[in-house]
Amino acid sequence: RYNYNYVNKSSYNKERLVLLLGRCGFDQIKISSGVSGSLKAVAKKTMTAGERQIAPNLSLIRKDHISRYSFATELIKPNEKILDFACGIGYGSFLIAESSISAEITACDISMEALDYARKNFKRSNIDYQQNDCDKPTLPANYFDTVVSFETIEHLKNPKKFICSLFKCLRPGGKIFISCPNQDIEPFDRKKYRFHFK
Repeated sequence: RYNYNYVNKSSYNKERLVLLLGRCGFDQIKISSGVSGSLKAVAKKTMTAGERQIAPNLSLIRKDHISRYSFATELIKPNEKILDFACGIGYGSFLIAESSISAEITACDISMEALDYARKNFKRSNIDYQQNDCDKPTLPANYFDTVVSFETIEHLKNPKKFICSLFKCLRPGGKIFISCPNQDIEPFDRKKYRFHFK
């Protein structure tokens, strides 16, 4: 339970309040109307948001995050074995699963809270959500046809080790899709990007 009495109040409707609380890592949100039109929210803090996109459906995820996965899905063939490493709450794995219903998707993240959220909100029969750590990945060799890891490597102290592990789990001729912030467009600032190493 959190006490937010010190927070400045402003006018929000129920939908906006649910969205904002969800993006901060709250779940099981119940909104009731209070006196003089105010809203009261009771919710459970289920994960630390960090830089995660958190929302219970695709329409609430930022468009640039959706577009990365949409780009990858255009190049994925039927029946591929796909790895989505650092999948977060699973919306990208879900997008891939919807566009490639015959694909087998392994979606990995270090956070059990994010994986639980994914299983609840972005579940599909062809997605297997698993806990795995980018710093110590355990992956089968020469197994995946496609590997996806978006907005991950800037969070790692040793991104080269992680990328090498992705190549090892990839079948010959496979594809890897990786995105990260562009230093030339938006220079690194440790204060602005407190979850990034570079």
